[in-house]
Amino acid sequence: MYKIEKKENLEPTVIRMVVQAPFMAKRAKA
Repeated sequence: MYKIEKKENLEPTVIRMVVQAPFMAKRAKA
């Protein structure tokens, strides 16, 4: 139960990081 709960809390954060990573890299270069 705890494992599933933790995964559900983590997933949106991981997705957000994956989505924002290229954008952040682009900003850092510019």
